[in-house]
Amino acid sequence: MSIIVPLHCFWSNMSLADDHDTVVEFVNCQNPPTIVSTPRLIYPEMARILGVEGKVFVRVLIDEDGIPVKAEIVKRIPFNCSVFDYEAERIAMESTYTPGVLNGRKVRVRMTIPVRFTMHKD
Repeated sequence: MSIIVPLHCFWSNMSLADDHDTVVEFVNCQNPPTIVSTPRLIYPEMARILGVEGKVFVRVLIDEDGIPVKAEIVKRIPFNCSVFDYEAERIAMESTYTPGVLNGRKVRVRMTIPVRFTMHKD
């Protein structure tokens, strides 16, 4: 099961060189992006075998059209367990979002979302 809730967002202003890897972040955007839909979570087989549960925080860059551009892991619980990383990034990149808005204009935004991995008890 996956629970995704936006934690915070950042308004992003591209540098003058238009380098898409350089993003200036400001804490606050008037209308942060929202998650419209998420794909079905696929529990990693190794985690299922080991009986491991966890949570991964993914920072996703969302463009002016609400399309995810880039995702990166910023925190794991447990901190040394990377077995969920691939699936958490996939969830962030395949989700659909509304764009962030600042001063009536759609803007590029970074948003951090938690993806929780819990095993169902049958």
